Amino acid sequence: MIFILCYTHSLKADSKEDFQTWGNITATGSLDVFDPNLSKYRYWLEGQGRFGNDTSQVSQGMLRTGLGYAISETLTMWLGYAFIPTEEPFVREPFDEHRIWQQLLWNHTFSFGTFSSRSRLEERFMQIGNDV
Repeated sequence: MIFILCYTHSLKADSKEDFQTWGNITATGSLDVFDPNLSKYRYWLEGQGRFGNDTSQVSQGMLRTGLGYAISETLTMWLGYAFIPTEEPFVREPFDEHRIWQQLLWNHTFSFGTFSSRSRLEERFMQIGNDV
C-alpha cells in the first residue's frame, strides 16, 4: 500500500513597485582608423546606467570594453572586461562586480534588414563571495 502525504504552505512575498529607467550606449568599430593593417581588429565600448527607486538614484552601472577579431565579413569573436557597481534597490549592500567576457557575434544583412546572433560567456567576480 502506498501513502502519499502532501503538505503545502504558502509564503507571502513582499512586493515592492519600483519604476526604473535603463539607458545604454554602445560604440563598435574597426581599428583600421589607426593603421590599415588592423582592418580585422575591432573595438567595443559600452556604458549602461540603471536608475532605480523610482528613477531617483543610480542603482547599477556598467562599463564594458572589448577587443574583437573579424573571422569573416559576418562573424567576429570578442574578448573583454566589464565593471559593474550595484546598489539599492537591486541589493541591500552595495558591491562592485568584475566580469571577463567572450562572445561570437554573427551579423548578416538581408534585403529587409540585418539579422544578428550573439553567444556570450561571462565569468563574474563579486566582492560578496569567492565563487566565479
